[in-house]
Amino acid sequence: MHNISLLTQPNNKTCGQTCVAMIAGISVEESIAMFGHDHKTRTKELIRVLRSIGFRTADRLHVAPRKHKRDWAIETHSIMQVRWPNGKGHWVVNKKGWIFDPLGVISTTIEQFESRSGGKITSSLCVWDAK
Repeated sequence: MHNISLLTQPNNKTCGQTCVAMIAGISVEESIAMFGHDHKTRTKELIRVLRSIGFRTADRLHVAPRKHKRDWAIETHSIMQVRWPNGKGHWVVNKKGWIFDPLGVISTTIEQFESRSGGKITSSLCVWDAK
């Protein structure tokens, strides 16, 4: 996977599209066009778009383990689901333990991200380059 550059989401409902743009190395506008909308994304949409541009993905979200979360993240490249205290969801990119948040912040660990943001990472969609 290439080096990831932090991109910021253009509105409060395009975190999924922005995460795909970061992983694929494309613009947010190109990603939005691939999704066909600029609002909330579902896991199946992330999978569909990533696969359509040549990435391999897990078939579903995997629940984050409560213990050893950092070790789990270091081994993967993924789009992670965040749950805010108000119950709303958000997507961020994980590249070997570094968290790229489309709200405009890079964190060096999951713990740092959760401490800064107040959100909790609940699950992850693993992403791999195509073979």
